[in-house]
Amino acid sequence: MSINFCKFNEYKLILLASLLLITVACGPQIKESQIKKAAYHHRLAYGHFFENGDSDAALQEALLSLQFNPDVAEVHMLTGLIYTGRSDLLKALKYYRRAIEIKPDYYEAKNNLGTVYLSLGMWQKAIEVFSDLSQIDEYRTPAMGYNNLGWAYYKLAQYEVAKKYFVNATQLNPRLCPPHNNLGLAYIELNDEERAERSLKAAIKICPQYAEPHLHLGQLYAKQAKQQKALSALETCRRLAKESDVGLRCSGLLKQVNQP
Repeated sequence: MSINFCKFNEYKLILLASLLLITVACGPQIKESQIKKAAYHHRLAYGHFFENGDSDAALQEALLSLQFNPDVAEVHMLTGLIYTGRSDLLKALKYYRRAIEIKPDYYEAKNNLGTVYLSLGMWQKAIEVFSDLSQIDEYRTPAMGYNNLGWAYYKLAQYEVAKKYFVNATQLNPRLCPPHNNLGLAYIELNDEERAERSLKAAIKICPQYAEPHLHLGQLYAKQAKQQKALSALETCRRLAKESDVGLRCSGLLKQVNQP
């Protein structure tokens, strides 16, 4: 299953605009000199993170910015992204939540909050976030929101509900690969192997370099005792995913399927 945080290019445009408007909505208790210092460190954090790939320096500058002005939602968002990249998800939660408190219509922060909940296995919390986002016309990635909502229900073993949301995602954006893959998984759990195979093949057709549907297709073929098809799918998966978790799973399954 693929979980996507907000796209960096989209976020960069939003953040660049916020750097120009950083004095807006600052409380009267924040001095102008503090606002300027906060904006300066925000710009440095942005540059270190997006342009230099230096998360340590970016985090230091973001935290400095918040010391000078703790009420800028975009800085909390950036800090959450930095912690997400460092796999410190509990701290990321804190900053995404604060960004939303400051700016309730900050849909990118809500999306990232929901994806962190998914990563932490907090399925019900994720459902609350993505159910809310799916009702908002201004939300930029509704198909991915439906996919994430479906994944939460899938992990709760509510496969019919999950299937509904995965179908919604494929209808909203037919070129988005994860919903097709996840729909295949839902069909497998619902014992509809024909539709499962069709959905997994759709994911592969749209995204030939996407390894995960090859894994699930290989598992499906192995279950059906279609050894050659299983071997072919798993070998493709191993080649595409290499030493990733998915690739290692495919390598292990290849050995099992090859056993006499």
